Amino acid sequence: MDRPRFWSCLLAILFMAGPLLHGSSRVAAADAPMPAGAAVLALVDGDPITMTDLEIILPRPKPSLTAEELQGYSPESILKRMIQNRLLEQEGYRLDAQEDPQIKNQVEELMRHRSVIALLDSISAPVEKPKPGELDSLFTKTNRMNRISHILLDDEASALALRDSLKAGIPFATLADRHSRDTTWAGKGGDIGWAREGMFIPEFETLMPQLSVGEIGGPVQTEKGWHLVLLAEIRDETVGQSDAMQDALVDAVMKDRVMTVVKAYVEALKEKYNVTIDEPLLQTLDYGSPDPEVQNQLRDNEAVLATLPWRQIKVSELTRAMRFQHFHGIENKPNAPELRDKMFGEVLAESLLRHEAAILHLHKRPNIIMESDALERQLLREKVLNMIVDFPFNPDEKEIESFYNAHSEEFTPKARLRVNGALLGNEEAARRFREKLEEGASLSWLIPRTPAVSDPNPVAFTNWVDAQMLGLSSDVDKGMLLGPLPFEGAWAVVKIVEIERVTAPPLAQCRGQVLRSLKSQRTREAVTDAVARLESAATIEIMDGAYQRIEQRIHDWMGM
Repeated sequence: MDRPRFWSCLLAILFMAGPLLHGSSRVAAADAPMPAGAAVLALVDGDPITMTDLEIILPRPKPSLTAEELQGYSPESILKRMIQNRLLEQEGYRLDAQEDPQIKNQVEELMRHRSVIALLDSISAPVEKPKPGELDSLFTKTNRMNRISHILLDDEASALALRDSLKAGIPFATLADRHSRDTTWAGKGGDIGWAREGMFIPEFETLMPQLSVGEIGGPVQTEKGWHLVLLAEIRDETVGQSDAMQDALVDAVMKDRVMTVVKAYVEALKEKYNVTIDEPLLQTLDYGSPDPEVQNQLRDNEAVLATLPWRQIKVSELTRAMRFQHFHGIENKPNAPELRDKMFGEVLAESLLRHEAAILHLHKRPNIIMESDALERQLLREKVLNMIVDFPFNPDEKEIESFYNAHSEEFTPKARLRVNGALLGNEEAARRFREKLEEGASLSWLIPRTPAVSDPNPVAFTNWVDAQMLGLSSDVDKGMLLGPLPFEGAWAVVKIVEIERVTAPPLAQCRGQVLRSLKSQRTREAVTDAVARLESAATIEIMDGAYQRIEQRIHDWMGM
């Protein structure tokens, strides 16, 4: 089980509130521990840029890159980027921008978060995975699987009206695509897919035993709106019928064991810190009430729910947490009390774990210091860049007209073409197809005699085609033969039969676009000039072998 990811998911649902860690989050580069093997690539005024800095800027996971984008990952361009980043960071420290409350809060929040994850990892470390054979009885268990579709609507009246349409014979999928507010599934006929019995939301699970295959239930209300639910299929599935399912079951068992250990640890912290909880008050908090006045009172209620030695948890804080997790509220939900108690437990547990992590000084672990330092540097770069580009932009009319005249092609719509041609299944077949056209064959004669033609009359070619759609510049002429060109998953060979060239629109017509482009250019110039001045004022030393080290790491990262 991926524990860091599991803890991140767990903490993501907790409302982050608690004491600040002791001490400053600022860690000077010279004081930050450098991992073994973190070779120095360059020095910027004595501040080392290491292989660790390179790891930070490499995207995870590796993205799909075009040939042009790959050029940005040359050793020279990467080291230049890291040097420029370091110059911006140093400028931020020179301006004491790290003391900006917004930056400090974000860095401290990261340290708190990572400290709690480190604490949870240490708590769960003794938990053992199930031994071989221990879960055999579970692997042979059979579960009922349901496949359902749904339509989400704003109100009950709309749902009832749509149910009448279903009774009249209009297909469920058609109405889902047309009317469902759930855009995730609407384009799929509302089909949510398969899930084990008990895995759908409670409102849907209540309906399942009442429905036969093909039957529609509802309307039923959830926090998102009103639903019509179709039970499309049922099947039985043995839990251990595949390795993936067995692995998922092992992870689920491990999660239960870990959560049992964590809950026991939290209970021990409650006793350790003599936490007092006002249970009678908690039970009176009616988050399920549809009365707006009740909800307003919950929001403004400053009564104390729990007292810890270092802080109090008030009703208003619990309300904020409830609204953070249940954005639409839980009014009229029958399980509102359970959701309330669960959220209170999470808020209390989060506060206890944060405090304990701070007492244990987990925020001083080298990996957490390095991660927080990297975030601080990133925020400093953003702060300095924002300061650089925060310049008055009031160009006069002469400047605007000059820029427009020099860049008129940028504001001119691309040429449109009418073409005749065909789509072929692969590039080689398309190349042979073009060769025969060049030898004198006509399209009308060649298309029906070429088995590799996948579409003899592409719909896209019946209308005007933007030159850009075919990957062309505006430098094309009537009668020109083009291809093979990648187009809509196939290879196109086309002949241009008509060209519609467009002149630049008047300045008044595209003035807003011109101003945006001019400001973008000024912004680039301001950043380039500022970085150049920082470079000229700094002492930069590139270490021997730096480019070779970067090249080898990039080679490994790209999986070459």
